[in-house]
Amino acid sequence: MSISPNDILDTSKYLLKDNNESNLRSASSRAYYAAFHACSCFSEKLPAVDMSGKHETTHNVVITKYLKYTENSDFKIKIRKVGGLMMQLRNARVDADYKLSFNFKEPRAKENVYQSGRIIGMIDDLTKDFCEG
Repeated sequence: MSISPNDILDTSKYLLKDNNESNLRSASSRAYYAAFHACSCFSEKLPAVDMSGKHETTHNVVITKYLKYTENSDFKIKIRKVGGLMMQLRNARVDADYKLSFNFKEPRAKENVYQSGRIIGMIDDLTKDFCEG
């Protein structure tokens, strides 16, 4: 059985229904991974980036490909915007997963889920634009 980023996003939305902190943190974490998987797939279409001096994890490489996209095209602004949103979502995921003494509130979790859906939509649009262009 395989799933899509939207399936993971649906799980994060479901977790928001019960307003306890554990579920809010899990919703934020799942929201990040939903967006990450969409971005990871599309990042294969983007040029390689120099990761010299950086911690070269899969997550860093994928996000950096968006943030450092330099080709002069109509896609540049959109692609870099995705990178910026992914950095914000990743930071929120780190807070949700590792900063247990931090009080994680419902508005932040809802914003993370919303931004994840937005990123997935942007990736869908970019995929269509790349295929047509």
